Amino acid sequence: MKTIFKLFTINVKFSINFFLLGCLISASSQTSHRNIDTLKSKSYTELYNLYYQNLTQIDKAEYIANIYLKRAKKDKDTFKIANGFTFIGDIKKGENQLKYYDSIIAVTKKISHRTYPAYGYFKKGRYFYNKRNFKKALDLNLKAYDYAKDVNSELTFSINYTIALLKSRLGDHQQSLQIFRSGLDHAIRNDFKNSRKKDYLRILFSLSNSFRKNEIIDSAQYYCNIGIKESKSSYSDYYHKFILTRGILRFNKQDYTNSKIDLKRCIDFFKKSKSSNPNLAFAHFYYGKILIEESKDLEAVKNFKVVDSIFQILNDIHPELRETYNYLINNYKKNGNTALQLEYIEKLLRLDTILDNNYKYLNNTIVRKYDTPRLIAEKQKLIEKLGEDKESSSVKIFILTFLVLIACVLLLYNIN
Repeated sequence: MKTIFKLFTINVKFSINFFLLGCLISASSQTSHRNIDTLKSKSYTELYNLYYQNLTQIDKAEYIANIYLKRAKKDKDTFKIANGFTFIGDIKKGENQLKYYDSIIAVTKKISHRTYPAYGYFKKGRYFYNKRNFKKALDLNLKAYDYAKDVNSELTFSINYTIALLKSRLGDHQQSLQIFRSGLDHAIRNDFKNSRKKDYLRILFSLSNSFRKNEIIDSAQYYCNIGIKESKSSYSDYYHKFILTRGILRFNKQDYTNSKIDLKRCIDFFKKSKSSNPNLAFAHFYYGKILIEESKDLEAVKNFKVVDSIFQILNDIHPELRETYNYLINNYKKNGNTALQLEYIEKLLRLDTILDNNYKYLNNTIVRKYDTPRLIAEKQKLIEKLGEDKESSSVKIFILTFLVLIACVLLLYNIN
């Protein structure tokens, strides 16, 4: 009897739990359907705003973007279809991004619009820039520039910024500084500090480093300090980039103690982020240089080897860090280690080949497709302005002559 009662109790409990689970699933399903229905009833603008409000929740943002894209396809609205591809592409990681940026270009290449297809080429160019494929990045940015230069000042600003970064790699620090300065003016005019904080910090970082490379140290320090202050509370990635710049500036001033503190902090931070490998290379390079100054050659070599390992991963290194290999080669030469000396000579030759190929291609392409057309356009504007000034002067002379003649006639009339 007890056994029967126990089985009955278990069955009752199971039935109640099963019933409650069914209710929860039903409620969850109804809530889910309500959420879908709610989103489907939203306007494009509302979905657009919701997408950006939920970017920290990737799954939710992608869900909203897919609803936006499906509706745009149903409405056959090319511009909004491109927006949908942009939203999803920005969320995806790695090569998955490329198919969405290619889709933007494919659906918009036959339309005339201020944003598309230029934005598709720009986003694809940024992808390849981050992958250190500078040749592809330049080609795509120049295509974007051709579409945007006369119709979209905001996008043109972003493209010019990327080209300035490439110019800086080529050693054209003066011209890149001019572009970064005008970029900061643009950011201030358009209130980037409040509306586009990351872009504002990106410009400050580039400007500070550009002043450093132009050896205008006080200005470099000034913009670096602003960047540290503006990024400290919420933007740890940029905060450590500015700390890295401050560390390098302190190195240049031979303040090795404080420079080491800054660089060590950056090394600890950037080690956690694979996307920050280029910054990690800079931090180890300058940390190694300080150790050389302190006659700690063995520790310095360890830091320079990290720079080399990053080169092997990225197949790229900033030209400023080329000196790494001279240190390593000289170290192994001094210690009589012929095998390692030879290994790093071969690595330096490979690096020089990469840098030389990039330099020739980037320099020739920028001059031919960017600098020269801009100079010709500027020349044409000056010629037109000069023509207008001459025409204006001719009109003024004609009017003045006419007034003098009238005055003479009136004077003679009065005399008579």
